Amino acid sequence: MWQLAFSIAIVFALRDALDDARWAAFGPIAVVGAYFAGSSPWHLLQVEELVGLPLFCTAWCAIAALGSDRHRRSLAFSSGIAAGIAILFKLLFVGIAVAVTLAALAIYRRNLNTRSAGAFVAAWCVGACVPIAAFAAYALYFGVARGVVQTFFILPFELVASPTHAPIARLADSALRFVLYFRGIVFLALVGIFVHDAGTRTWRIVSLVWLLVAAITIVVQSDSWWQYHFLLLLPPLGVLATCALAAVARRVRSSGFAGLAWLGLCGVAAYVAVPLPQGAIDDAIRVARERPYASAERLERYRAVSSPEYAQAARDAAFLRATNHRSDVYVFGNPLIYVLGERGQAVAMNGWALQLYTPPMWDRLNGELRSTRPAAVFVLGAYADGLLARDAPAIAALLARDYATATTTADGTWLRTR
Repeated sequence: MWQLAFSIAIVFALRDALDDARWAAFGPIAVVGAYFAGSSPWHLLQVEELVGLPLFCTAWCAIAALGSDRHRRSLAFSSGIAAGIAILFKLLFVGIAVAVTLAALAIYRRNLNTRSAGAFVAAWCVGACVPIAAFAAYALYFGVARGVVQTFFILPFELVASPTHAPIARLADSALRFVLYFRGIVFLALVGIFVHDAGTRTWRIVSLVWLLVAAITIVVQSDSWWQYHFLLLLPPLGVLATCALAAVARRVRSSGFAGLAWLGLCGVAAYVAVPLPQGAIDDAIRVARERPYASAERLERYRAVSSPEYAQAARDAAFLRATNHRSDVYVFGNPLIYVLGERGQAVAMNGWALQLYTPPMWDRLNGELRSTRPAAVFVLGAYADGLLARDAPAIAALLARDYATATTTADGTWLRTR
C-alpha cells in the first residue's frame, strides 16, 4: 500500500508539469518499479527508500502551495506534515525536507510578498510539528522518552562525530553498485538535466537540490556507507528521468523519423524499467533446478544455495540444535542463528551491528552480559580477531574469564559458561 500510494502521488504530481500527461505514468516505473527490480532482499524496506514518499509529498505540496494562491496555507501545512513524518524516519532527513521546500520557495519568490512567504513558512513549520508532537506524546505516555532521545538525538550525533569511519572502499562500492543497477535511470536523469520542457523546470530544480542534499546526507554517515543509503537518490533521479523521457518524446513527434525514433524510445524505456533483470532470471533458473516447493529438505537446500549468509548461519546454528538446553544465548554475528537454532536473544542489545556501537553502548552491553550470563555465546571470527579486542576490551576480558570454548566452526567460536 505504501508503494502504491507513492506511485499515485508521482503520477498526480507530474501529470500537471508535463506537456503530455501520459508520460507521468512512467514515473512510478522509474522510481518504485526500478526499486523492486534493482534491489536485493537486504535493500527492501530500508528507511532510505520508504522515506521517499513523505519527502516527495513534502516537495509536491510545497510546489502546489507556492504555484497558486488557492489553498496555499493548507497545502503548506500538508507539506510540513509530510516533512515531519520524514524526519521521524531519521533525523538526518530533515536536511532534505527543508532543502526541497526552500528550493520551491526560491523558485516562486517573485510571486510572493513578505507576508505570503511568512504565512507559508509558518504553516509549514506548524505542520512539521504535528507528527513530531504526536510521536513525542506517545513516547511520554508509554515511558520511552529517554530511549527516543537516545535514538534520535544522542546516538546519531555521536556516530557522526566519531573519529572512526567505514572504509572508503565501501562508499565507492556502494556508489558503483547503485550506478550499475540503476544505470538506465541515471542515464535518463543526466539527459533530463539538459533536455527538458519549460513546465518541468520547478521539478527539475527541486530534484537537483534533493540529489545534492541526499548525497551529503549519505557522505556524513561515515560510520556506515551501506548500499541501501543510495536509495535516497532514486526518487529525484526517477523524476528527472521521467521529465527527460517526456521531453525526448515531444521532440520525437516533431522529427521526420518518428517511427524509428519511437522504437528507440520504447527500447530506452524498457531498459530503464528493468535495470538489471539478470538477477531475476538467475532466481527463476535456481527455483526450477532446486524445486524448493517439493519438500522441506529441498527448501533448506534452496535457501543455502541462494544465500551464502543463510548457509553460514545454518552451519553455526547446528551447535544449538545438537544441544538439549533451551536457554537464551547471545550471538556476536548473524541474528539468523537465533531463528535457525530456535533460541532467544539473552539481552536487549543486538550483536549484529557492533561497528556502530559507541562507548556508552559497549558499556551497556557489557553490563547486560554480566547480569544475564547467557548459557552460550557465539563470536564471529572477524569480531573476535579485531573489533571486540579493540573497541570492547572489557567484554573480551569477560568472555575469556567466564567462558570456555565449546566448539569452533568455519565462521567463529561457540563459548559456554565455565
